[in-house]
Amino acid sequence: MERLLKILKVRVVIKSIINETLKVIIISLGLLLGIVSFGYKMLILSDIPISFTTSEAIFSQLLFFVSTMFITLSLTSLKSIDGRSISLGILIFVFSFNLLVLGTDLTNDPPAVAQLQLAPVLHLAFLVVLNLFLLIKNWNNK
Repeated sequence: MERLLKILKVRVVIKSIINETLKVIIISLGLLLGIVSFGYKMLILSDIPISFTTSEAIFSQLLFFVSTMFITLSLTSLKSIDGRSISLGILIFVFSFNLLVLGTDLTNDPPAVAQLQLAPVLHLAFLVVLNLFLLIKNWNNK
């Protein structure tokens, strides 16, 4: 009987280690993909002569979407108020940075440029609102 309890305890520990490892991998993939897609966006919009088409803007938007989904999965898996508060602070900082980088006149730019400029801002705004909602929901439950 004791041996069976030891085996069950080991299985629970292994499952929790695997669960935490998957959370770290998902958040890392989301952050890495977000940085890559932001760099791709900045490369496309830079002054170097690169052929810029709407399909490249859509590809960049797709990269931001996949990054947002990975980060959304990791935010929903957070259970502590401290973790959500820290992630909310980081997301607000990155959102503010993206608003500062958004320095173009969107009304006079082609639609593909406007789409490309607004992609990180809109995705980060979604993540900030989601994280704020989850933080308030978690706060009310305790």
